[in-house]
Amino acid sequence: MRPTVAEINLEAIRHNVRQVRRAVSPSTFITAIVKANAYGHGAIKVSSAALAAGADGLGVAIPEEGAELRENGFTVPIFVIGLTLPEQAQLLVDYHLVATVSTPDAAQALAAAARRKGRPAEVMLKIDTGMGRVGVRPDQALTLFKSLLAVPGLKLRGVLTHLATADAGDKTYANQQLRSFTAALNQITQAGLSLNWISAANSATIIDLADGHFNMVRPGIILYGLPPSKEMRGDLKVMPAMQFKTRVVYLKEVPPGTKVGYGSTHTTSRT
Repeated sequence: MRPTVAEINLEAIRHNVRQVRRAVSPSTFITAIVKANAYGHGAIKVSSAALAAGADGLGVAIPEEGAELRENGFTVPIFVIGLTLPEQAQLLVDYHLVATVSTPDAAQALAAAARRKGRPAEVMLKIDTGMGRVGVRPDQALTLFKSLLAVPGLKLRGVLTHLATADAGDKTYANQQLRSFTAALNQITQAGLSLNWISAANSATIIDLADGHFNMVRPGIILYGLPPSKEMRGDLKVMPAMQFKTRVVYLKEVPPGTKVGYGSTHTTSRT
């Protein structure tokens, strides 16, 4: 038995979801991000609490996390926000997970798995508006979107992007990303193409950038009760969900001038 435990307050998770719900419009789809075992809080119990409090779907980083949720009875949409390898395509389809794609090759792998399964693979197109990681460039989004629509076995559900500096006090770059994303969206919709889900809002965007909410938000760190940074202007009253508690196992009295720990980073000034 370990003397140190992490105590998780599920009521705090529920409270935080309700705070997100108050910050967005009633029709906005809330995808609770439960990647990495719900940031170490326990994915199964956190997912249950989040959905009970008003979340609509769940978001994970890799297909294996989504498969675990499905095997524990969750039937809501589960989004794999990270890109996946072609050899993971069958897992995505088998567990009915919404995949993120930004290349034709990944889409073809999903489509092939879908045809083997006999049901379409649901996908979201990732657009890189300035994060500089994964995603198609905004000026190429319409072309790729149209090509994905033409692939048998794919069901294109929407688009998403990620804002790099939404948690900064200066929102100039974040607003630039939103303008770029909106321009790509306008091209898609003006071409007569429909979108079920449009998502740009991480935790910081939910708090500080209402123009970035669109119709799906993705609360991550605020779900667990922590602000994305100290520069946030919005007032979202979240509660930390985790506490570390321990039992004292050893007490020692030492004289002044005693060095303590690796690197001797502390020296006592008194007994």
